[in-house]
Amino acid sequence: MDRIVAIGLRFFRIPLRGELAWGRQNRMDVLEHALVEVHLESGVVGRGEVAIRPTIYGETKESVLGAIRYLEPLILGQSIADAPALRTALDRLPFNHAARGGLDLALWEARAKAGGLELKDLLPPGRDQVEVAYILGLGDDEVVLEDAAFAYARGVRVFKVKVGRDLEGEPGLEVTRGFFRGKRLVGVSVELGVGKASPKPFDPPRVALEVPSHLHLEHPHPPRVGEGGVLEDHLIVPEAQDIGHLD
Repeated sequence: MDRIVAIGLRFFRIPLRGELAWGRQNRMDVLEHALVEVHLESGVVGRGEVAIRPTIYGETKESVLGAIRYLEPLILGQSIADAPALRTALDRLPFNHAARGGLDLALWEARAKAGGLELKDLLPPGRDQVEVAYILGLGDDEVVLEDAAFAYARGVRVFKVKVGRDLEGEPGLEVTRGFFRGKRLVGVSVELGVGKASPKPFDPPRVALEVPSHLHLEHPHPPRVGEGGVLEDHLIVPEAQDIGHLD
């Protein structure tokens, strides 16, 4: 089977339709990504994508470049068919999950192509279709309404609503609640922009009830601790680690 002869890395940017805002300090109007390319001696190229989110995944362009260059000499010359050996090489870098994941994807695609297959043949998907999710930031009423209507009109029925720690001070939250009311949705996931060190008291059930049609409350949020340091486990809304769990 083909051997790996080169690993390429290209950075690129994806402009958003508009600024994505959540909380009072978080803003994003462009996505920073990287394309990892694994080249085989036969000319086959496998590709994988890296999402660079310093405040979410803790990885920057510089750390992604460093991670790929660190793994490169451990992978070059290996047979693309030797999945266990390549896994051992990847495991030499215990963190940098986004960079390592992008390289892993590229290796799997190269392996599939080298065998005359598509990636879905080598790694059969669990389902043929999935719901498209849309992240809805908060801001001026007109901007929020236009953004929500844009996605809903195109068939999106799963929304992630980003809110900050100051629920009552969130601009656009009232109009967001009004927009969701009465809509036929698969799910709404509320992501709470608070960390474990947040000094403000926080009540997840109250937040959930603020958003009609809400199905899940998404982490992260600080756990509520009762008397004697016992974690309270009687939340009245389902919780989830990410919106990806929604069918």
